[in-house]
Amino acid sequence: MFLVQKGTYDKIPLTSVHFDVDIEQSYANFTMHQTYVNNEENKALETVFLMPVSESLAVHKIEIEFVLKDGTRKFFETKVEERQVAIQKYDDAVATGKTVVMSTLSEKLRNIKQMLRVNLGNFPPMSTAYLKVICS
Repeated sequence: MFLVQKGTYDKIPLTSVHFDVDIEQSYANFTMHQTYVNNEENKALETVFLMPVSESLAVHKIEIEFVLKDGTRKFFETKVEERQVAIQKYDDAVATGKTVVMSTLSEKLRNIKQMLRVNLGNFPPMSTAYLKVICS
């Protein structure tokens, strides 16, 4: 599970990670929290969060909060839409300079597990992203 720049796959600095886990009988629910920073002075980053998934894992929601240099907060959470509609909305928002988030499930590649892919478009400069993935 990691956040990288789109295209180059350069890693975005991860500053913290922790899990909240709740186990009842044979079922486990967990929430993963990760914190990333964009240390670029004047450059918003086009990024991709990748997370391996399996048939036994259900991702219920992904939330992302950006805290900008001036303390302003922007909150996003995943929403299910038809794939092509979601891609078009994402591309349009990135093209206009808006910060935007889109999540998709990528195809299996060779022997690699299926990956959950979350695009974070225009990760603001000098800001922090708090990523929260809720699973069972």
